[in-house]
Amino acid sequence: HALCREAFCPVLAITTLVGHGDAAQFMPAAVDFVNTKVEGTLACVIIVDPRAHSAHKDVFDAANRDLRYGGIAYNAFAGVIFGLGSVSWGGFPGHTLDNTGSGIGQVHNTYMVENVEKSVVYAPVRMLLGI
Repeated sequence: HALCREAFCPVLAITTLVGHGDAAQFMPAAVDFVNTKVEGTLACVIIVDPRAHSAHKDVFDAANRDLRYGGIAYNAFAGVIFGLGSVSWGGFPGHTLDNTGSGIGQVHNTYMVENVEKSVVYAPVRMLLGI
């Protein structure tokens, strides 16, 4: 149920992607999975060790490009994107009045960047741990 209904509250759904041993294999499979199997395009969270992120920067850059979410939060609650106010907040572009999905348009965007597709926010892992 958690994967096919968009919840407007924090939800942790756990699933397994079999046969993907490293970031270079796992991230493209994970991106494809969430883009095609998980309902909603408002925001997602990626929890990653900074060393793995640095070692596979190209893989995570590709994930940022390919994820169909209006907000991507690394090591932070996705609501942080909304709370910042200066970055954009809204569903990934492409929804219509007949299928509003996670919404149409963006809010915030203090700097009035044109044609915003998504905002990506990075935080240290310790932010998730509260330290």
